[in-house]
Amino acid sequence: MGTVPEMTRIQGEEWAVLYVDGKLERIGDSYLIDERIRQLSGVTELDEGKFWDTVNSYDDAPQTLEEARALITPPVKVTADGRTADELRAEAGRLLAEADRL
Repeated sequence: MGTVPEMTRIQGEEWAVLYVDGKLERIGDSYLIDERIRQLSGVTELDEGKFWDTVNSYDDAPQTLEEARALITPPVKVTADGRTADELRAEAGRLLAEADRL
């Protein structure tokens, strides 16, 4: 993975704004800003599957990612840029709402 850019997030009540390397990157619902930060920083997200059925605290948590993956079934399919179907649906909803406003 390359160098992670400098990111600054300004949080409002429901909306947020994200600046990347000092330039406006995105403004909108907080969850969209959080999603973009995860994408830019290279965070891989896994569907929880049955993870939380057995994990209730730090002591219960698997000590390795391999052990954690064993609790996650089925694996989540992602697009080439790492987005899940749920993320694509959320983005589609936002775009449709924006189109309706136009």
